[in-house]
Amino acid sequence: EWKYPALEDPFLNTENMFEVKPTTWEDVESAEQNQLLLNYQWSSKIPKVNLINDTVRFLVDEGRVIIKTGWEVEEDVVTEMQEQPIFASPEESLMLMQQAVAEGAMTQEEYAARLEAGQPMQIGVEQIEVEVTKIVKNQPKYEVCHNSSITIDPTCEGVIQNANFIIHEYDTNFAELKKEEYIKDIDTGEVSGVYHNLDEIESEIGSSKYDEHKSESYNDFKFTDKARKKLTAYEYWGYWDIEGDNILVPIVATWVGTTLIRLEENPFPHKRLPFSMATYMPVKKDVVGEPDAELLKENQESIGKLTRAAHDITSEQAVGQEFIDETFFPSESMKQQYLKGNTVYYKAGMDPKRSIYKKSVDPVPASVFNMIQWQQADAESLTGTKAFTGGISGNALGDSVGGVRSVLDATSKRELSILRRLSEMFKDVARLTIAMNQAYLSEEEVIRVTNEDFVTVRRDDLMGDFDLRVDVSTPEKDEDTANKLNMLLQTNAASMDPAEARILRAKIAKLWKQPDLAKQIESYQPQPDPVQQELQQLALQKAKLEVLEINKR
Repeated sequence: EWKYPALEDPFLNTENMFEVKPTTWEDVESAEQNQLLLNYQWSSKIPKVNLINDTVRFLVDEGRVIIKTGWEVEEDVVTEMQEQPIFASPEESLMLMQQAVAEGAMTQEEYAARLEAGQPMQIGVEQIEVEVTKIVKNQPKYEVCHNSSITIDPTCEGVIQNANFIIHEYDTNFAELKKEEYIKDIDTGEVSGVYHNLDEIESEIGSSKYDEHKSESYNDFKFTDKARKKLTAYEYWGYWDIEGDNILVPIVATWVGTTLIRLEENPFPHKRLPFSMATYMPVKKDVVGEPDAELLKENQESIGKLTRAAHDITSEQAVGQEFIDETFFPSESMKQQYLKGNTVYYKAGMDPKRSIYKKSVDPVPASVFNMIQWQQADAESLTGTKAFTGGISGNALGDSVGGVRSVLDATSKRELSILRRLSEMFKDVARLTIAMNQAYLSEEEVIRVTNEDFVTVRRDDLMGDFDLRVDVSTPEKDEDTANKLNMLLQTNAASMDPAEARILRAKIAKLWKQPDLAKQIESYQPQPDPVQQELQQLALQKAKLEVLEINKR
């Protein structure tokens, strides 16, 4: 739980996650457009928080995370008002054409051509309701895959980009497949959908296999209708010699049971396998990664055994049981009064402390807790994560400032190593997204930059060569940078140009997550003092008069 926010915050703390740098000077404008579009899509079009949360949890818990990058398109029939021309009747059209010829607005040739074609004259327009099909969603789609549902080419030696195939197993249903059924319009030749042979999977409907990595409720719940009964599909992304010429071609194939429902060349413009991967702790030359649990297994087992031992020592004792000397009470009635909790008399010469013994919990040997503490300290040193077993306080990391700094530096370096691998994965995801944006976006996408400015991104402007960076930001890092800029601003205030100071103030506002203030600072234009302007004008006129006086002499 302490590790999750440490890895999530650097990605969620920054407003613009991606920075796109041009490779050549010709690609500067394209890089700016791609950066604008990528950051807009990640901040507004996708559930960024859920995506980062799932990514970090898969990474920390299982040691590996895989993201599948796709494209999502949705169409909907909407009603909108359109202009429709109003034409005159044939008699009125003839009169209007004759009048236009008489006024010189139409030539005899145009008149003859219209008359021969029987083309009426337009006399106006009217607004009518028309049902049109519009694209309501056209954006990238990201899926954090279950590691158990992904099979990666084992010969890629840990580099997913070198894999010759990746198989993705997932649950679907007949209704979802039917949405993408292959249909070809005989009249227009237009093709939609990708799935064939859906009538041959009737026997497979409702036969999804038990998945031990999902919840019991997910596996136990069954829909009864055909449309929603679960199906297990196997999607193969890879390369195949489809022409028999020993040249590999990227393909995608999908099976439900033994029925092949999709087989085509890779539809994506980048022609790559659409998967990106990051590992928590890499295993040499392997596609799997290791979580902290691999390091903590022995510690956790030892702590569990010691805790159970301490629990057994305390729980198996009869706490509160009393042992009373049979000669302690002078009579049976006094004994009964004692049991009722009343004041009683006991025999002279006897000591109640020695005659009545109450059973209490025997102390657990200190060696048990010392061993647990040692195991916890060892676990913290292996993972670099402070568990705060002694409570959260100012001296939880020690009393020495230098020692605390050394500890934080060591843990931050380990987290930075993990963040670098996560950043590389998101860079790969962004590269796939840029390629899809260039191919699938509509001609123009309008993006809101601020509350006042709108930028139109053209698909043609997205072409170019770029270097991608993922801006990993933390509040501590931003605060440190802001303090340094603030110090620079204070120490050079006397000699600094006002425009230069405005640049620094705007940058500090951005680091403090105040984009509206940064925008106001950047666009602020100081208004001149009218009195000062008048004094300057008078001084200028005086200087001109003095020059004229000198010239006359």
